[in-house]
Amino acid sequence: MKIKKLSEETEFTISIRTLITLAVALSTLFCIWFEIKYDIQEAKELPRAVISRAEYDIKIHDMEDEIEDLKTQIRIFGEHFLHGDFENIKEQ
Repeated sequence: MKIKKLSEETEFTISIRTLITLAVALSTLFCIWFEIKYDIQEAKELPRAVISRAEYDIKIHDMEDEIEDLKTQIRIFGEHFLHGDFENIKEQ
């Protein structure tokens, strides 16, 4: 395949189907951009969510429990992996 140099005489063709596809894609991107811009502006006008200290403490406690459960599961899977005992892994 011979590579042509670009010049003033260089011509290329593009189909109507490609032009329509390009127009639809660009209009979709513009619509998404304006929708996101509108959503951001709306979010700026909404009041901030207030989280009480008690609710925060409960969420932190729940996360700590989940982390401990995950650590236990990782330890169990690690022990089974080291011993090659893949059939007896039970979910906690």
